[in-house]
Amino acid sequence: MLDIAPQQILAIVGLILILLELYVGVETGFDLLIIGLILFFSGLIAPDLSIAGIFTIILASSYFFLGRKLLKNKLSKKTWDKLNTDKLVGATATVIKSVSPTNPGLVQLGDEQWRASANQEIKSGTKVVVTGLEGITLVVEIKK
Repeated sequence: MLDIAPQQILAIVGLILILLELYVGVETGFDLLIIGLILFFSGLIAPDLSIAGIFTIILASSYFFLGRKLLKNKLSKKTWDKLNTDKLVGATATVIKSVSPTNPGLVQLGDEQWRASANQEIKSGTKVVVTGLEGITLVVEIKK
């Protein structure tokens, strides 16, 4: 029969939680990953179950009462800023690859390049205004 110490079971459970986080994705907000890492390293480093338990309780409590809120705030702010498409509409961009009704082109908006479509031919170098979005493609028209 396998000779597995109880603290090694913690390490195995930690690995399972880490793999589950990879499978589920960020929907859990990295909770499974953090707890999995805590369990894994507690089970790996501790010489016996009581020390592993104390180590796990201290780290998990610290994460839930302190780290979790900080992590959630940091993640939600970055995600919101990056996905805030309202800021794109009305912005001025420069065409870097000609845009036409049948062939999308590219525009430079700030330090990013975006795929763009328009209902008229717009040549490279022309200043345009973003009037909307269709998926991840900006809808543009010539700036007046």
